[in-house]
Amino acid sequence: MSCRIPAGETRPRLVCIQCGETHYIKPKIAASTVSIWN
Repeated sequence: MSCRIPAGETRPRLVCIQCGETHYIKPKIAASTVSIWN
């Protein structure tokens, strides 16, 4: 694995040196609520 900027992208991504596949890290979704008790 090597950290490179693929063609057409602006951010560095992990790219496999042997096969050239780009591995994308999926962002984690964070959700919350604010409860109000009357």
